[in-house]
Amino acid sequence: MPCKKAVILETYGGPGYGIWGYFMNVGWRRLKNGVLKLCGVTTLRHIPFYSSRSATPEQRAVWLDRVKKLASELR
Repeated sequence: MPCKKAVILETYGGPGYGIWGYFMNVGWRRLKNGVLKLCGVTTLRHIPFYSSRSATPEQRAVWLDRVKKLASELR
């Protein structure tokens, strides 16, 4: 059976220190352990985008460039 892999791009409304420090990134752990692992999917890459609600258009452009680069690498 071929190995299933996933690239996860996640947006968060809050800052990274709050997500990882205070909440210990519960959402990511639930997705990884409760869904992906259960379905036999391994994570190839996980790319978080923090503070998406307050991001400037310039920051969003940087994020989109990062996603475009990743997409071109996967082809």
